Amino acid sequence: MSSLSDFSSLLKCSVATVLIGMLAGCSVNTKALEPEEAGGAARASLEASSLGQAPVTRPIDLSEAMARAVLYNLDSRVELMEIALRNRQAETATIAMLPSLVANAGYAARNKADASSSVQVGSGQQNFSYSTSQDRDLNTRDLSLSWNVLDFGLSYIRAKQAADRTMIAQEQRRKALARIVEEVRGAYWRALAAEYLSRDLKALQGRVQSALKRAELMGASGQTGPLVSLTYQRDIYEVTERIQQIEAEVAASRSQLAMLMNLSPDTKFTLVRQTNNLPPEGGFARPASLVQTALENRPEMRSVLYDQRIGGLDGTAALLELLPGLNLNAGPSFTSNSYTLNGDWWSWGARASLNLVRLAAYPVRQNEIDANEALLGERVKATAAAIALQVHVSRTRYERSLARARTLANYSGVQQQLLRQLTASESAAQTSEIELVREELMALLARARFDVAAADAQSAYASMLSSVGVDPYPAEMTDSVPELAKAFRAQGTAHLKTLKLANKR
Repeated sequence: MSSLSDFSSLLKCSVATVLIGMLAGCSVNTKALEPEEAGGAARASLEASSLGQAPVTRPIDLSEAMARAVLYNLDSRVELMEIALRNRQAETATIAMLPSLVANAGYAARNKADASSSVQVGSGQQNFSYSTSQDRDLNTRDLSLSWNVLDFGLSYIRAKQAADRTMIAQEQRRKALARIVEEVRGAYWRALAAEYLSRDLKALQGRVQSALKRAELMGASGQTGPLVSLTYQRDIYEVTERIQQIEAEVAASRSQLAMLMNLSPDTKFTLVRQTNNLPPEGGFARPASLVQTALENRPEMRSVLYDQRIGGLDGTAALLELLPGLNLNAGPSFTSNSYTLNGDWWSWGARASLNLVRLAAYPVRQNEIDANEALLGERVKATAAAIALQVHVSRTRYERSLARARTLANYSGVQQQLLRQLTASESAAQTSEIELVREELMALLARARFDVAAADAQSAYASMLSSVGVDPYPAEMTDSVPELAKAFRAQGTAHLKTLKLANKR
């Protein structure tokens, strides 16, 4: 007994040692990313993000900028991949409704026969000697077709929910594309304003410095009084600073436009000069009609309604889970056991089951579903209210920004006429060079203020389209930049038709 006890203790120690070694070997040690590794992966991803894009070979107009952003913007690609993923999930949910077909094959062997005997109950006497009914080497095969009716019903509900989630992904892509086009419109006009402003200010910079020196010399030499000289210098510095301030506000627009088009920051491109900076105006529907159009078309409204429909199906699924499950199965089987009379056979059957725990937990589950439906109902109300507010705000913003842009356009026109008059008088030696430079700066400032106001009006116009739920991009999309840009140009202001038709409601 002592030796048996020692052997048992030794066996326990050995097993414990093996288990400790296995646990130590299975422990997970993580390693932090090295800066070179992280930088290399990020650099490779950055380079891969622009592969396959059409190169920039000519000046970019607004339509081409929108086309490039729609096709190549990374956020747009993410939304497109989201739709593809939702479609695959919907297909997977549909496949889950099919019955399962399982093929099994096995092999079993033993070194001794699987022999057994029996004894009489009560007496304990053996009925017969040991016997076996199974070969030492055994091959088995079977093909089983099974179908759970309850699982089919639940899979059907889940497939409908997955299809609605695909629709939500499509609405999210609509929202992303509208946002991208809106941002491109604003960034394009601001970048164009920055391009003209920087060019004109650089061309005038030499004359500005010359005029400042002349004013200083005139004051020092007594040709003019100190007050007049300092006033000239102050005016020139003040106007120059205001121009530089506007230039600083729009300086980042070019980089922002490049990012929206997924162009490298160092990519050189020029923008096409536009003949008309202002968006269209007039003929828009009444605010109530615009709100109704927005409630029908906005992606956010459609998405929350799809969420509500998905939540409604949760109640149906909870009821189906209470029903008894009926599992049907059938299929052929084969065994190589030589003791079996029929080595191959068909079997079929049915089995019903009822989960009593789910039945008892149904009130809790139903309370959760009711709370979710109430939440979704309130979310629908909140979304509708937010959309109505956005429509009113965007329309007000557009009307005021357009009115300001037109005022600044008139102001710039008057300033240009004044400059032409001063230029004519300067040629007749009636106006000093300093006064002319100051008025040229004033004309440049007026033009810059108008360009920025026009860009704001363009952005407000795009925001109004988005608030109403109008898709500011062609219905038919293509992978070609020239063809998609052509479609944008052909579309023109066709989306205005939606805004004007709303008046007929």
